[in-house]
Amino acid sequence: MRFFNFSSIIVGFMICLFMPEAASARSNYRRSPVIVTVNGHEITEEQVDRALERDLRLAMSLGKPPTYAVRHNMTLSVIDNLIEKFVIGERIRAKGIKVTIDEVNKEIIRIARINNMSVQSFYNKTYSTKGFTPTDIKDQVAMSLRFDKLIEMEAGSKRFYVSDREAKRYYDRNTKQFTEPKRVKASHILIKYPKTGKTSKRDVKYALGKISNMAKSGIDFAKLAVKYSQDKETRKKGGNLGFFTYDIMPKKIADAAFMLRVGEISEVIEMPYGCHLLKVFEIDPGGLIGFDKVKKEIIGWIKDDLKAEYSTKYIKQHMANAKIVWAGGKRPEPIPIKETESY
Repeated sequence: MRFFNFSSIIVGFMICLFMPEAASARSNYRRSPVIVTVNGHEITEEQVDRALERDLRLAMSLGKPPTYAVRHNMTLSVIDNLIEKFVIGERIRAKGIKVTIDEVNKEIIRIARINNMSVQSFYNKTYSTKGFTPTDIKDQVAMSLRFDKLIEMEAGSKRFYVSDREAKRYYDRNTKQFTEPKRVKASHILIKYPKTGKTSKRDVKYALGKISNMAKSGIDFAKLAVKYSQDKETRKKGGNLGFFTYDIMPKKIADAAFMLRVGEISEVIEMPYGCHLLKVFEIDPGGLIGFDKVKKEIIGWIKDDLKAEYSTKYIKQHMANAKIVWAGGKRPEPIPIKETESY
């Protein structure tokens, strides 16, 4: 399955925020030397430094300051992003494209959902890995939505039309992608081996055997788990482990769980830290997901690929047509980075 990625073409060129209002707000800041002029618009050292600040903080958080070469290349990347954003921003403004805060919030919810995360978890992870605040994310998502609208407007909706037949062809060629593994829903009771004292591992196994006999005699397994299990995470839930695939669990536990039928209780399973008792409540055999269930998702994927391909060409075309004048006469060259300097 596919996941939202900040390096995607739609979002990647927006890493350094450069809102349309920046040009009119320029007079509020100290005049800085001009680095490059884009279609008559000046990009200054001060603007680059502000855009570079977050990237430098992230680099510093890795434990050492970036070398001269690393900082040079980071700065060059920021400048390139600012140039791209201004060029594409001109097209967006020329077309009068806008998005609402409601559209932005819905898109953030969608992105979080397809990554199996809550919105707050998504914000937290993005901040910890990219240094983006919720405001940064909303700004970038808004720009992404504007760019998406621009591409659809410029290309025409028919260019990105995906038929059911095309989606079915993709489905037939990628059946492994739509095959779900067998899953088991089970509960367990764990008794840990004592670190000290007279109680032995044999005693622990014997005690869990007694609990097993109680469960097999008809006493509710969940109540036994609440009373006896030493697994703090599942104890209050009656030992419920939920659904899991074979590869998620340690081999001994997985072997036992996947051999049981619904309603059966395992023998005592000895592990290095203690003993387990399992009861299986439900089995999902897995298998190939029906095409109708994933058709909409597949169409979205193919459409995204078509848009990404068109977007790359669109950006290159407008960058090539833009009048870019570097203060030094030409774009500075990146400095080769040694492996020890990379982040």
